[in-house]
Amino acid sequence: MSQDSLQLQARQALEWEQLLSVLARYAQSKPGARACLQLPLETNLPTAAMRLQETTEMRMILECARSFPILAFDDIEDLLNRSAKGAQLEGVELYSVSVLLDLCAEVSRAIMDFEESCPTISVLAYTLDPLSRVYEAIVQCVDHEGNIQESATPELSQLVQHLHQLRQQIRQRLERLLSSHEFEELLQGQYFAQRGERYVIPVKSDKQHHISGIVHDISGSGATVFIEPRDFIELNNAIKVADLQVKQEIGRILQDLSSLVASHVTILLQNFQTLRQLDCLGAKARLSITMRANPVSLNRRQHVMLKEARHPLLVMNKRDVVANDIHLPYETPVCIVSGPNTGGKTATLKLLGMFALMVRAGLHLPCHESSEMAIFERIYADIGDAQDLERDLSSFSAHITNMIAIMNDTLSSRPEAFPPSLVLLDEIGNATDPAEGAAIAEALLCRLHEQGFKVIVTTHYHSLKTMPLRKPGFMNASHEFDLVTMSPTYRLIEGLPGGSSALEIAGQLGLDPLVLSHASTLLQGQERDLEFMFQELQNTQHRLDHELRQAQSLRVEAERFHQEAREVKERVCQSERQERQKVRKNLQAELAHVKRELHTMMEELKSHRTLFQVKSTRQKIVQLQQQSEALLDDGETGPLRHASVGEMVAIKDLGTHGILLEPIDASPRVKVQVGEKIISVDAQLLRSIHASATPQVSASSQRMNMKGKAKKDFVSENSGGHVLQSVTPSLTIDLRGKSVDEAIESTEAAFDHAVLQGHQAILVIHGHGTGKLKAALRTLCSASPYVLTYRPGERGEGGDGATVVSLR
Repeated sequence: MSQDSLQLQARQALEWEQLLSVLARYAQSKPGARACLQLPLETNLPTAAMRLQETTEMRMILECARSFPILAFDDIEDLLNRSAKGAQLEGVELYSVSVLLDLCAEVSRAIMDFEESCPTISVLAYTLDPLSRVYEAIVQCVDHEGNIQESATPELSQLVQHLHQLRQQIRQRLERLLSSHEFEELLQGQYFAQRGERYVIPVKSDKQHHISGIVHDISGSGATVFIEPRDFIELNNAIKVADLQVKQEIGRILQDLSSLVASHVTILLQNFQTLRQLDCLGAKARLSITMRANPVSLNRRQHVMLKEARHPLLVMNKRDVVANDIHLPYETPVCIVSGPNTGGKTATLKLLGMFALMVRAGLHLPCHESSEMAIFERIYADIGDAQDLERDLSSFSAHITNMIAIMNDTLSSRPEAFPPSLVLLDEIGNATDPAEGAAIAEALLCRLHEQGFKVIVTTHYHSLKTMPLRKPGFMNASHEFDLVTMSPTYRLIEGLPGGSSALEIAGQLGLDPLVLSHASTLLQGQERDLEFMFQELQNTQHRLDHELRQAQSLRVEAERFHQEAREVKERVCQSERQERQKVRKNLQAELAHVKRELHTMMEELKSHRTLFQVKSTRQKIVQLQQQSEALLDDGETGPLRHASVGEMVAIKDLGTHGILLEPIDASPRVKVQVGEKIISVDAQLLRSIHASATPQVSASSQRMNMKGKAKKDFVSENSGGHVLQSVTPSLTIDLRGKSVDEAIESTEAAFDHAVLQGHQAILVIHGHGTGKLKAALRTLCSASPYVLTYRPGERGEGGDGATVVSLR
């Protein structure tokens, strides 16, 4: 048996032609349908992958395009070849050419919208040439019924008009003749007719000698003679000539158009072939949509990993199809499938063979998109009853003959040069003595394994089921049998052999229970034990799979709950942050309002010295500042990790600030001075002071901006210039070099600012000089509502050249 015959036999056994027939029904043109029936099978992986990609892109276009042209066109390949040889085309044939060109333009526009997302299909669209000049020439002359239009050329228009005039003229004359009393008794009826494209009148046969003319016809009864009157011969001749002239002009137009088509026949043939290919791709895409199929990954490693695989013919027959996962790794090239009769073993063989053909033809597979399929250049199949009555072969002989042909086919190539091949064997070694059949089957499988084939075989032989335990490269798989319902589930289980369950299935089919009981008794103990063991293994596997699915479901549910909890937490945190921001804005608005009030009070203070109002307002401002700064910490800032002793820190939750008295890494709790009190605080609650918070004024870090000339009068104790060491007051102001008025103004401004900032004392340096400045200052202190007490500076504070002012 030749290689081609073996491949054809495999396709027939796998019902490949039936699937192609289904595919052809999804084509929109006869050429496209024929292309589907003759679908090529690629053997090169890159080419096969490109065919799959074409189908994927066409499906995307059909699903996403607002409207895609219906690829309904005639098979014009033959007429194009005739035109190339100089033949004159008919009007309907030219119209078919125009339809093809119109489709080329529409399809090209539709596909170009997907140029970036569908590059493979776009390449096909680039080959389409609408030949607008040819299209316009045809549609200008030919209507949709294939008739030449009167307006095709000026000459034809004139000739047709002249012909119409002549026909109108003869009709008018004939109507006058028919209405004449002279001919009333001679005519068979008041009508005229045409015979041989000449106008005639119906004359009674016994009156024909009364009319001079030419007889053109006689009725079937012989009672009527159709005569062309002599007076009408010349006009009929004129009509004939005009009609011939019209036909001659139409012939000339058809020939010109045919020549135009012939001059572009190469492009037209390319357009036809491209549209035929696109129609075939459209059929593939529509079949993919119907089957809910997907493209899969391809390999040449003989690795098969199918998830949720369904047989396409069963899917198209609208049956409830059990989807199966089939994993045939490269490391185990031989898979032995066992299980109950009518349990789906043969269907699994056909599914694998069908999938192997489909990926080579660029068809999507009805399985999960994460599946992977190998490219097998050669597919061999021995499925079903191979009995051949014509060659006088029994079933066993026919099976062995097929195996011999398959193995002989491999001898033509070196093992390392033999292409990846798939062998599908149904019930290997059956139809003979079971012991001998099992021995032959095992030997054949060993040989096929040695030659590097990918082999899937179905069997009921126990010796074959144990081969995976004895030989590397072999694996078991079985179809499940439900002992509760006593019926097959059609679910494939990897790694386990299965029992045949013949007695159970026979009982389901209605075999006499007495016969079943007798058969069970006759069944040898060891054989029965093996069947029971296989069934128990399947049941155990079924329970484990069920528990695994439950665990996976619970895990997915737990992950979902966890995700929902995280989302709820995030929403709560977000809501809290938004609320904090809202409160902060309100506090900031209130703070601004209080500051405006303070400004007003400061103005009043200069006149009324309402110190109590100012201090009360200051306390309110400080309180609002602390609350606002605490809210600035919206939970996004983490605990303070590094801070120096003496550094100002924020205390989360308390909404206040304090001075750190202990290193934060010394213990879980640290001491912080808040005002005059020292408290113990959890180190996790400490935060850094925000840059946006209101800065604290201290003598060691700032200069105070004062109004007017007093803007730069404040100096820190450590900033250089006129600095006095070991001063008790927290602020120092130097008035030396100023006039009395300037000094008084600067001192009042300093008092205002010091009180607002909470300072208890201020050192005023005025020097000795004439004593006027000192006297004026101390007079001011006596009258100022800010001043509690004042005294001359001590040694180290400037002596009598300075005044220490204690503030209220």
